[in-house]
Amino acid sequence: MKIRFHFFAPLAALCALLAPAPAQDAESVSRTSNWLYKIDERGDAAVEVSFQHSASQWANWKEQYGNHQDIVLRDLRYSMATAVLDNFSMERDDAQRKALNKVRAKAFAHYRNAGEFVIDVPKEMKLVTGANTDWIFSTANGLNGEIVSQTFHFKLPASAKNVHFGSGGDFDSLTYTLDHQDSKPKGWLQTGLALAGSGAALGIVSAFTRKRSGLLVIPPPPPPSVPNPPTLPPS
Repeated sequence: MKIRFHFFAPLAALCALLAPAPAQDAESVSRTSNWLYKIDERGDAAVEVSFQHSASQWANWKEQYGNHQDIVLRDLRYSMATAVLDNFSMERDDAQRKALNKVRAKAFAHYRNAGEFVIDVPKEMKLVTGANTDWIFSTANGLNGEIVSQTFHFKLPASAKNVHFGSGGDFDSLTYTLDHQDSKPKGWLQTGLALAGSGAALGIVSAFTRKRSGLLVIPPPPPPSVPNPPTLPPS
């Protein structure tokens, strides 16, 4: 699985999405967001983006983005350009000034080969903690005089093995493997086995029926003989 987030330009766009032009008060110093990626064995990801704002930040965000979900979805598509997004939804809590965006990213992960999957991690994302199937990275960017902090939490498939994180060239990499059999859709496999079994059973029944039919066939009676015409005495 090879994931390229292209966080250079999109990071700025997503920071803007979460941090519109700040109000000039003491509370507009920083803001945070949390990104959760639940990746399944097919390479699809359930993505959740959550954040909470101060009163003035919330008013600005709601005016520019909260009341325009099409703009939020547009920026999410820009940040995950290689995936197909659907099932987008937004949950808002105006009393607590919280928001939660959810989207399904199909083909978010790309299978490499021999059961190996790789997530390309941009250099600016710093590893916070990681073990087994849970890995957390963070970034901090300045925007309009504010510090926008973002946390990226990757939850790999439960069957992921040999997980490790390492430095690379343009990107760092989070690598893991999956067993081939585990990654195959079990429903299709079971359906194929059932069809194969049904075909074999039908073949046996058909052959047996043909054999029994050969034993029970009664040949039709011969046609009745036609009597010879009487012979006349010579004159």
